[in-house]
Amino acid sequence: NEGEIPDNGIDDDGNGYIDDVHGVLFDEDVPNYSYLTYAGHGSYCASIISMEAGNDIGGAGLAYGAKVMMGGAPATSPGYINGMNGIKALYYARDNGADIGNMSYVGRGYSAYEYAAFKELSQDMLLVGAAGNFRESTMDNPYDRAKEDYYPAGYDCVIGVMGYSKDCNSLDGSCWDYAKGTGPEYEVIAPYDFIYGAFIDNVKEPYGLNGGTSASAPIVCSMAAIMMSEYRAQGIDDIQFFHDMIISENEHKIYYEE
Repeated sequence: NEGEIPDNGIDDDGNGYIDDVHGVLFDEDVPNYSYLTYAGHGSYCASIISMEAGNDIGGAGLAYGAKVMMGGAPATSPGYINGMNGIKALYYARDNGADIGNMSYVGRGYSAYEYAAFKELSQDMLLVGAAGNFRESTMDNPYDRAKEDYYPAGYDCVIGVMGYSKDCNSLDGSCWDYAKGTGPEYEVIAPYDFIYGAFIDNVKEPYGLNGGTSASAPIVCSMAAIMMSEYRAQGIDDIQFFHDMIISENEHKIYYEE
């Protein structure tokens, strides 16, 4: 955030947040802290997109020219966050110029309030969500019915991202979509394991391999950022167009391996 002067205790850019140079951590108990307060999972996901290239440090992000804004929400348990904090983070991102919202978290059960918020946000941002790492199908599977589906990936205004294993031929531990057009939809699939990234909370080994659909989602965000850049250079700038381009069908088949 170039309009903010670090650590001066002043809201320099007048956006309602003090010292949000890199973003905001949305936590009722610790209001207005910088992203560095909670740096592990979010920084790993961000690094997949935007690690700087050509500096002989770590690796290069898939869309290393993109800018990343941190709208963090601390985890209530591994893989879960307070959904309201996630929504606040996305509104913050939209209001400060973000084009894409990455959601590397899941929650069980449909929420009409949450859906309405995501539907509104999707008019201005491309929303991408992780399907989850619980090896469960959506509830429209009559043979292995889940107790509840996972969101926000399941909302129709969010691109739901499943993950496949390194052999590029199975869904491994990812949640998966049983049938097209019924129930929640996870629309695309991306690499799931052995994904290289940064770990700010690990001083001894700050770079390494991790995975899960939390890594799959930023891979799709990276593709989207590159695609947006190319199409905008041609004068095309429509969020629904980008959404539809990413989820359009192709001939490749992925099978579920027991």
